[in-house]
Amino acid sequence: MFWLLLALIIIVNLYLYFHYSKRSKQKIQSILDTPEIVSEIKEIVRNHNDSKLVLKLIRDKYFLNTKEAILVLKRIKEEKK
Repeated sequence: MFWLLLALIIIVNLYLYFHYSKRSKQKIQSILDTPEIVSEIKEIVRNHNDSKLVLKLIRDKYFLNTKEAILVLKRIKEEKK
């Protein structure tokens, strides 16, 4: 019974991990595909020097977690180059 319960917990955790990972990638891509949002993020970065404040503003405005906000900023930075 213990092993069955353990296997069930592992399967549920894997499902949730891959499901939310896919949703996170889709959310990041939809932000990057919208030129208005990208320009707003660039404006936020231009107007603020503190990186923690920039992350907080982006997280709050677009409902992202920290990892997603960092990935969005990295991809925008890569786009510039």
